[in-house]
Amino acid sequence: SDGREYLYQAGATVTRMQPSRGLAGEEGQVVTVVGEHFEQTGDLSCRFGMSGRVRARYLSSSLLACVAPARGAGVVQVSVSVNGVDSSSGSAPFAYLPRASVRWISPSSGPVTGGSLVTVSGDIETFGDTMGCVFGSKSVSAHIDASGSLVCESPAGRVAGAVSLRLTTGEEMAEVETELSFVYHATVSVSSLKPRHGTVSGGTAVSVVGSGFDASGLVCRFGSESVSGGDVEVVSSTMVVCKSPVSGEPGAVVVSVSCNDGADFSQGGPEYVYGHEAVAESLRPSMGVRGVSGQVVTVSGQHFEETST
Repeated sequence: SDGREYLYQAGATVTRMQPSRGLAGEEGQVVTVVGEHFEQTGDLSCRFGMSGRVRARYLSSSLLACVAPARGAGVVQVSVSVNGVDSSSGSAPFAYLPRASVRWISPSSGPVTGGSLVTVSGDIETFGDTMGCVFGSKSVSAHIDASGSLVCESPAGRVAGAVSLRLTTGEEMAEVETELSFVYHATVSVSSLKPRHGTVSGGTAVSVVGSGFDASGLVCRFGSESVSGGDVEVVSSTMVVCKSPVSGEPGAVVVSVSCNDGADFSQGGPEYVYGHEAVAESLRPSMGVRGVSGQVVTVSGQHFEETST
């Protein structure tokens, strides 16, 4: 009698997953299985750990696409079956990662020119050493600092405004969804000061003229000393009034402005000159005639300076 044929095939082998990590509890995550001797059959499937098999899409004899089933955090071995019964002779690990637990980011805004060192705080160490940040559509590398926080440098933005901030993990840089955002603001600059000098005791109301000033997170810096809060008044996007801080010694310092709580300051800018407080010790003559204008009086003292005001 006629019999049916039984087909012997080279055994499928799985070498790696791409990406090798995904989110725990997430539906619809498509992964690529890399290996050898894959066959396009109606029973082609992937198996993630002890879960049931999921249908695989044949791409080539060395590539398959499978949708990872949703499951809890942990690492599973992924195998392939060509006939729906026998598993591949090799398997590869796939890690289900918990969602990033982010408590805060600082700063949450920065200049559109980029360069802000953004710290992301939370349960970041779960994701391993290879991590990155994605600002909108731009990816940058990141590192874990001594406190366990993630630090990345913001790239230049296209325009001012908010963009999503996502994290990536693993050598394939698989994205880890978060509910973070980063706000790009206009570049801050300082062009002039009035007055440009004051005493080392501080407290002088200095009008700072420039551009890109924003009421949120505004800080004025005189050299290495900063003032904020009640010591800064925003007049407009081109003028703020800052009270000069106390200085330890006389001399010139550069005045700069930050719009993200002191994380990034304007570059360059005019100088503010600290001097000793003027002291009047005597007048000559010490008296004059009432009602008569033009009487010249000589004032003697210390720390007088020739200025335009």
